[in-house]
Formats: sequence, C-alpha cells, structure tokens
Amino acid sequence: MGKETSRQLDTEDNHSYRMEAIGVLSGLRYLNKIQWKGTVTWYLDKKSIITTYASIDKLRGPYWTKQRDKDVWEAIIKEKQTWGNRVTLKWVKGHATEGKTHKGVYTPGKTWEECTPQEQANIIVDQIADTAYTKVTHNLRADTLQTHDKGHVWMKQQHTDTPANQCWGRVTGDWRSQIAEQIRVNDTKNKLRKPGTVRRGDT
Repeated sequence: MGKETSRQLDTEDNHSYRMEAIGVLSGLRYLNKIQWKGTVTWYLDKKSIITTYASIDKLRGPYWTKQRDKDVWEAIIKEKQTWGNRVTLKWVKGHATEGKTHKGVYTPGKTWEECTPQEQANIIVDQIADTAYTKVTHNLRADTLQTHDKGHVWMKQQHTDTPANQCWGRVTGDWRSQIAEQIRVNDTKNKLRKPGTVRRGDT
C-alpha cells in the first residue's frame, strides 16, 4: 500500500477508517495477484472496519447513502465476490503496550512479553507504517478503483482562481452532510474571489 493521491473534494477526509479500509483492499488485491488459494485471517485494531466488511455488500437505501468512503468500499465489495467466505477479519487490541486512563484510573499497558503474537504484530506493523509513510513512492489513485451499481454523486469545485483547474470530485461520504458542507466551502471560495475581499495574509 502507498499514499493516496486524488483530486478530492475539499470535504474529503483521509481519516484512519479510510486508511484501514484501503489496507484491507490492498492486501486482498495483492493476495489475488499472487493467486493465493487458501483462507485469510486478517487482524486489525479498528472494530468499525470489521463491522462494515461484514455488511457492506448488503447496504441499501439510506444506509448506503450514509456510508463513508464509498469508492474504497465499492472496490472491497468486488473483492468479496472473489473471496467468498475465505476471508475472516478479527479484532486485535492496538497499542497494547501503552497504558490508558479511564475515569481517572490509570491502567498500565502490557509488557512486550505479555502481548499476544497478534498484538505484537500490530505494534510492528504500526511502526512500519509510520516509517513507510515518509518514504513510499507508490500512490493510490482512488479514481481508478472499481465501482459498483449503487449510484454515484459528483460535485464540481475549483482548486485555484484559474478556470482551467476546475474539476469534478466524487462525494464518497454521507451524501447529505458532505454535499451541504461542500456547498458552504464553495460559497466561501466564491465570496473570497470577489474584488475587494480581504484574504488571509493581506496587509
């Protein structure tokens, strides 16, 4: 997996939920590429990804409308059609060696020796990801992901004051809230382009 690059809407957010989903997608695609015929047990520390993976191909109507990162999950749906029941996602506690405070009570983390093999692997993978992020040379182009037949919503936006830099960005989050937020962003940009408007940095 590498960094993601695309001409996203201003309201598109590269959050941990999206990154974890891209990780699952990248892994399944790689295993398909090497023609892995066995089963896969995938451990990850984000329960919401496991929940979404189990139900994503069944989402319809308002449930699909509210689903985040539709472009990535559409591609995962395609992979699920290939893998069938050969993939199992399981939760593992993240950062198991780090302590936490709950309601004023501090609970120390585990020692390395106390961690399960899955917890140890999770810590190592996080460290690799932190290092690789600054060195990776391959980019994910979200606009090349396979799409699904659930319908798409696109919005036009302008990245600079030059008309040639206008582009269409796909609304991949909750359609209603992201569209409303993108309209507010676009309106603000249009107001700032009007002559006589004071912009940040002007004296």
